Amino acid sequence: MYLNHTTGDSTDYKSAIAGMAGIQAAVSFNLSENWILQPSFVTYFDFGKQLETAAGTEYSSKYHGVISNICISLIRRIGEGNAIVISATNFSQSSGAGSFNNLTAGYIYSF
Repeated sequence: MYLNHTTGDSTDYKSAIAGMAGIQAAVSFNLSENWILQPSFVTYFDFGKQLETAAGTEYSSKYHGVISNICISLIRRIGEGNAIVISATNFSQSSGAGSFNNLTAGYIYSF
């Protein structure tokens, strides 16, 4: 059960099915001993169907579309397996969400 933001009522899921199929490719370029440049590309076909009940009314919805992203990451190795990562990504969806960009920074700690 969850709150349906469209109707303001609580909603019960009756059933849901979803899936995806796609490809991913990435290449790593060692710029120096400690720097790596890694471009990548992901694209997949996303599909689903759900049946839910809100305020005594049953709703059915289906969706499908192509989702893809192009990313470039700059990685700086630090010590024994640790790294700092900065990534810029462009996401796009054909199912109505449009396109947006994302900039991410992170630290990878090796145990």
